[in-house]
Formats: sequence, structure tokens, C-alpha cells
Amino acid sequence: MPINIACPKCFKGGAVPDEYAGKKVKCPACKTPFQVFSPNPESKTVAAAATVEQATRLASDRKKPLTARDYIVLLGVGGALIGVIFLLGALLGWKWIIAIFKAAIQIFH
Repeated sequence: MPINIACPKCFKGGAVPDEYAGKKVKCPACKTPFQVFSPNPESKTVAAAATVEQATRLASDRKKPLTARDYIVLLGVGGALIGVIFLLGALLGWKWIIAIFKAAIQIFH
């Protein structure tokens, strides 16, 4: 009886023959290697635990979307930076500010 499998990366499903139990296979879609777990009842709990662990690890590896609070913080930091640039421009003169930015671009580029 074939063993039902699912790729832990792309979650594509499929089936493999029983002789692949305990062996590593590659997902035909994304080429990620993963282990085929035995279909006996004892190892189903081990397979489920491993699948949950892999899913948790994958979920924590994904970048979390920015929230409204994150955007507000970014706007505040950007506004403060622009304010500092204008203040320095008024105090030092714009030629100095432009020279500093050109030097920074040379250093970090």
C-alpha cells in the first residue's frame, strides 16, 4: 500500500511505495529532500510530531508582515531624520551637508 507524503517546504502531496519508508526522497516540485516516515501506527505519532516541528520552524522562518504600528514607527524615524538634515543644513550650510552625503555614499557604496 503506498505511503502518502507531503513536502515540508512547498506542501505538495503525493504517494510513494512502501519500500521508501525511512528513506529520504526529493520533492518533484521544489527538489527539497525530506524523509518518508513509516506508515505503521507507532511511527505516525513520530511523523506527526516531526511534521508539526517542521511546520513551526518554517512558520517562524517566514518574515512577518509589517503592522500599522511598524509603519508609524518608520514614518516617525524618517521624519526625525529629515528634521535633523534640515537642522544641520540650516546650521552648517547646505554645501557641508551635500559633501557629507557624498562622502557617505562613497564609503558605503
